Amino acid sequence: MDEVLLNKNLTYMWGKDSDMFPLLTLTEGMDATMTKKALNGGDSQYKWPVATRMRDVSRIVRLVSTTSTPGKGYQSFEVEMEDNWFIYQHGAVSPDGEHMVRIQSEGQRTAKGTYIYRFQLSGGRADEFIPLSNFDSGMYWASAAAPVAAAKSASNCSLIGNSSLN
Repeated sequence: MDEVLLNKNLTYMWGKDSDMFPLLTLTEGMDATMTKKALNGGDSQYKWPVATRMRDVSRIVRLVSTTSTPGKGYQSFEVEMEDNWFIYQHGAVSPDGEHMVRIQSEGQRTAKGTYIYRFQLSGGRADEFIPLSNFDSGMYWASAAAPVAAAKSASNCSLIGNSSLN
């Protein structure tokens, strides 16, 4: 017998931190009386669609702010990126892997189709700054998780329908 394909809505509800919907008793549609396990001939193996791998890098076009020490003194600065992939309030890591920034704005589309973001260093030293070599055109910045409380929080926004993923 072929494995039963689980609906993505069922796997979404199962992933919630709740005991309201035990997975093997969920069925699809109104007046459904059989469990998924019964539909699968008693077998507990299923197939389910999964999300594709999330993209986690974005290429920089240039440093927009006029400064030789971006981030020094906790000053925010603007950068131009090739795409609108970064998420507001999440973080980004410099190409050299030495500096973490917080994304302080949504990407603002420019006339040439690139996006301007406002970054701020997340470090604890006022004299820290990001070397200009990290802003050379074509360098890759990596996205980082949002700094949110650990109390059952997965993030600070939903990636479903997020404008930066379109």
